[in-house]
Amino acid sequence: LPKGLTAIPHSMFRGCSALTSIEIPETVTSIGDNAFQGCSSLSEITIPKDVTYIGSFAFEYCKSLKEITLPNGLTEIYIWTFADCKQLTQIVIPDSVKSIGNSAFANCSNLTQVTIGKGVTYIYDLAFENCHNLTRIIVSPENTTYSSTGTCLVKTETATLIYAAKNFTIPTDGSVTTIGSYAFAGHLELESIVIPEGILQIESDAFWMCSALKNVTLPRSLKSIKAAFSTGVNALHTVHYNGTKAQWNAISQYTILSSHIITVQCTDGKVFNQLS
Repeated sequence: LPKGLTAIPHSMFRGCSALTSIEIPETVTSIGDNAFQGCSSLSEITIPKDVTYIGSFAFEYCKSLKEITLPNGLTEIYIWTFADCKQLTQIVIPDSVKSIGNSAFANCSNLTQVTIGKGVTYIYDLAFENCHNLTRIIVSPENTTYSSTGTCLVKTETATLIYAAKNFTIPTDGSVTTIGSYAFAGHLELESIVIPEGILQIESDAFWMCSALKNVTLPRSLKSIKAAFSTGVNALHTVHYNGTKAQWNAISQYTILSSHIITVQCTDGKVFNQLS
């Protein structure tokens, strides 16, 4: 591309499936929405250091892209920006980034490590949806909003688990008291889980599309559960609860499993719920 160019417009190279590489001049500061969407053969690209805007869907379906370095002036990663970049293995979110959009890295099935900078203050739902091989999440110790145990991404102030990586271990030291919405979204291989004591709340769609999930054990400490198993968790019919029937009935419940008859096995017997 010619020197002096300052922006790559919306959809400029969209669907150029034979494009394998491109040299962007240092004068570029903006990459528009859908700019390289569907460039499925694009294997290498260098983002100039002065780029401050990369639009929604900009690199979606760049299935051959193995590596990308984000510039230090970038302030936001928008929705689906790097979704379906299936060869991408690692990503470093620079300190300048404030937010990571919905499904920004969805379906990056070979992504193994994510490093989140100190400036990130908001991560939207499903940012790492279906990243089946993501095993390590690193958060800058200077980040005051989020923290990580290595396999669990936590919103610090509310002690909310917002994303669990592969081979996760839910903390039991009090740093997590809520399982957030979509925390386990797309864990297609997950068949069994024990939620540890100390967890007080489980939010809606926490186990969204966990289609293999059959065995769930809930802690006696639980105070509130929303529609955590409502979408795509069709293999689950019985939930084990480490408390009595009276304690279970005292929990604030908002549709545990929609359109299913579910049995809750308590320590002193079963509770049968017809939920809708």
